[in-house]
Amino acid sequence: MPRGLTAARVRQDVDVVARAGLDLDTFLEEATESLARAVPWVGACIATHDPSTHLLTSARKYGDLRDKNSHDHEFGLIEYGTWEPTAFTELARAESPAAGVHLVTGGDVERSGRMSRFMKPNFAFADEARLAFRDGRQVWGAMALFRGR
Repeated sequence: MPRGLTAARVRQDVDVVARAGLDLDTFLEEATESLARAVPWVGACIATHDPSTHLLTSARKYGDLRDKNSHDHEFGLIEYGTWEPTAFTELARAESPAAGVHLVTGGDVERSGRMSRFMKPNFAFADEARLAFRDGRQVWGAMALFRGR
């Protein structure tokens, strides 16, 4: 299927579920599953944030991350307590709210501390696409999509 057609169908699917009156958990799961048709992933994480303070208010995991909770505290410390250009707090302020770790690091994902010290050793992920959900300047959430080897 042509790439543009796939993207258009995924956008249409997400638009439909956004207007279906679903609860937040069901909406996020449906939208994330639809997205996999255009951007393949093996694991996904979605966070919601308070738009005023940017404090994390919830997190959901899908695919290979579902029900793997033993490293959540460590991930939170890395994500919200260290700096790197693809951190959610950076994407919240960046000109573009999306980034691919492979692209940002010039193909050397080991330059990402989050990838080299946490995601690769604990989950064997090889790359990550990340984005902040923004409404104007306010951020209400973020998503990370992980690729396997």
